Amino acid sequence: MSFRGSRGRYPPTFDECDATHLCKRKIWLEYAHWLVHVATKTSGDRLKVQTVLEFVRKTFNLAHDKFRLEVPDFFSVLTSDQSWYKGLLREIKIEMYHMSTAAGEAPADQAQGIYCHHRQEMVQQLRLHGSPVSLKRALVINLVGAAAGRPGGVAPLSSDMLLWDSLFQCPHVMWPQMKTFK
Repeated sequence: MSFRGSRGRYPPTFDECDATHLCKRKIWLEYAHWLVHVATKTSGDRLKVQTVLEFVRKTFNLAHDKFRLEVPDFFSVLTSDQSWYKGLLREIKIEMYHMSTAAGEAPADQAQGIYCHHRQEMVQQLRLHGSPVSLKRALVINLVGAAAGRPGGVAPLSSDMLLWDSLFQCPHVMWPQMKTFK
């Protein structure tokens, strides 16, 4: 699909594209293919899967904002659970996972998890210290562990969120899980 923009440029800028070009499944499949297989960072490294997904989503949302009234049927894929668009996002994840493993790369560059026995040892040492600051840190470590090991999970926690459990005679709290992708 080689088309020229309103000023004769190839490839055209996003603003030069009209609904006849941006509201076709084929252009989105080609865009995703280019991001996965051709596009690189300025360092020459391949893009990471989250970057590719973000580019596709943001660009699709820009097209939606621009043409949703002109071509509403095309953008109905955003509300459908079984659509080519959601399938495209899944395929990007799968393809990039296979490419990473074939290249010998780790699928994720996250730090190793801290397990329950690690937390227990850290909390024990902090409690032995006995200062108010070390006890507060011990509490945070236990809360982070309760938040499925994600430190950001306890960020919105405050004392006004605490509730009293009359059955177990202890305070308890609930907070939202923001990272639903995992």
